[in-house]
Amino acid sequence: MASVGDFSETGIISVIAMAYRGVLEHFIYPQTFITNTFRGISMSLLWTYLLRFCNLAVILMIIYTTLRISQKRGTELWQRLIQLLILILFPLGINFVSVMSKGMEHSLMIYSFYFVYILAIKQAEDCLPEAGQPQKPKCTPWAVVLGAVMILSWVNIVFSNQVYLKRELQENAAQSIMTRIISRVEAMDDYIPGVTPVAFTGNFESSPCMSDAGPFEDIQLYSMGRTILTYPGTNQAFLTYVLNMNVNLTHVDSADESILQMPVYPAEGSIAYVDGILVIKISEEYK
Repeated sequence: MASVGDFSETGIISVIAMAYRGVLEHFIYPQTFITNTFRGISMSLLWTYLLRFCNLAVILMIIYTTLRISQKRGTELWQRLIQLLILILFPLGINFVSVMSKGMEHSLMIYSFYFVYILAIKQAEDCLPEAGQPQKPKCTPWAVVLGAVMILSWVNIVFSNQVYLKRELQENAAQSIMTRIISRVEAMDDYIPGVTPVAFTGNFESSPCMSDAGPFEDIQLYSMGRTILTYPGTNQAFLTYVLNMNVNLTHVDSADESILQMPVYPAEGSIAYVDGILVIKISEEYK
């Protein structure tokens, strides 16, 4: 937050270009749910292309309905130029958070992207004839937009359910491995809960105990991995708030020769005292 507005290192032009690219990539490479494979080809690929086609149809329909409404209402040239400018700036407006954060954008920060569909629905509605008008309704824009939004909604419903299912599987995996580790920690000689310093080294994502998530491995949303213990600080938070364990966590130098010689959990000796600290070696990788 302290660096908001400071573009001395990145440059405002490159940041703006990054914001436009983020919007473009979101609609060209949409996230889809996991499906079965047929002869080695995932059916998710078909849904990806279908969503890509729907997004293209919606964007083209926004441009078409804008021109049609302007023609219908007799909009003057300078007003059409303003409309064009608004359409050009629209992607920057819905992704302005990327400009503020200089590209540090999380997937939960792009809800505004869906204003594209709201705009398309509003434009299609404005193309419908007003009540009492004798001319025959032309519902092509409305039908295209409605069909695209319905397909998008269906994909998002299925995809979100798969994401939450994977999230639950991650939580179960974290609770399983952490419970087994703490059980061995408490069996160590001279261990006193809340007093004996304990340190983790390595990371759970590269632990040999953890297997891939099967078909859910393809769901990479929010950097979802094998467990919910994906970044520094989650170990202590999980032990404190989920397992309600009194563990005196500290840090150690992973490059220490004694730690480098230790085997990886769950091997015998993977939990051992090093200079008075009970060290738990999860993996050989430390990042």
